[in-house]
Amino acid sequence: MSHLDNVALIPLRVRVHSVIFPFWKTLTPDAKVETFEGLKPTTLKPEVYKYFHAMQTDAWYRFSLYTLIFETPRFRQEMKRFNEQYSRSLTNG
Repeated sequence: MSHLDNVALIPLRVRVHSVIFPFWKTLTPDAKVETFEGLKPTTLKPEVYKYFHAMQTDAWYRFSLYTLIFETPRFRQEMKRFNEQYSRSLTNG
């Protein structure tokens, strides 16, 4: 898909089907979402919830559906920054 003109790949550290969900709805630890196409909604794995919770409570930028659509270049830049910070936090404990 990366070769298409109207596609922007947004790197995330987690892999789920309903990846757009956390950009328009606040997640809770017991939230059930469709994690992959065709599967029944299930509770997110703790590491996936932790990632999305950190993203949703980021102090520097508001990751939302609005910013994804209307601030796409900045959104992608902030997502890269967030992923790098999050990765460092995992290695630094």
